[in-house]
Amino acid sequence: MTTAVPQAKPELESQPQAQPQPRGARWSSALRLLGQTAAVLLLIVVVGLAALAILVPRITGSVPLTVLTSSMEPGMPPGTLAVVRPVDPADIGVGDIVTYQIRVDRPGVISHRVVAVAIGADGRRLFTFKGDNNSAVDPERVVAAQVMGRVWYSIPGLGFVNTAVAGDARAWLVPTLGGVMIGYALLLVIRSVAVSGVRGTSHGRRRRAAPAVRASRSARRARPR
Repeated sequence: MTTAVPQAKPELESQPQAQPQPRGARWSSALRLLGQTAAVLLLIVVVGLAALAILVPRITGSVPLTVLTSSMEPGMPPGTLAVVRPVDPADIGVGDIVTYQIRVDRPGVISHRVVAVAIGADGRRLFTFKGDNNSAVDPERVVAAQVMGRVWYSIPGLGFVNTAVAGDARAWLVPTLGGVMIGYALLLVIRSVAVSGVRGTSHGRRRRAAPAVRASRSARRARPR
């Protein structure tokens, strides 16, 4: 006599459902991401400003100067970093902001706007300057030999940093800040990859464990009694 073994009913496979993250964990992840993003942006801004104050002038042969008076307000208040680029005096026109020596071969300089250009009796170009915040033009006209250069760009407030960071410190400041930024960015990438790997391993174990549990249940139900 043949005994029929009852067939186990096939089970419907179901994918394990991901457990929702607790609200506190979501807020913690969002704040951590926000903090990391803010830190990276801050580093980029710091390195960018350092490059504008030190690296770009060095590469282009320009000179970073600090505005000390209020004669060029509101555009260039005291503490503004003015990067002065060499220029051919023949290319200077009315409206340009130019840095010139008060006396030839003396260190004192002034950065004012050109308001008039004339040709002297000897054929030399003569420039008349005026500060934007001054009511009168500069007392003496300027010859080409006094012109140091034209203001290429200016950054308010950065002149104080330029004054504080002087001498040999400029040579290592930008590379150091750049190294810090690159190192921090690599650290964030490594942490992100590590966290993703841990999560992937955890999900893989759950997926492998689920079929084994279903197979064990089916075997128990199909066993003859």
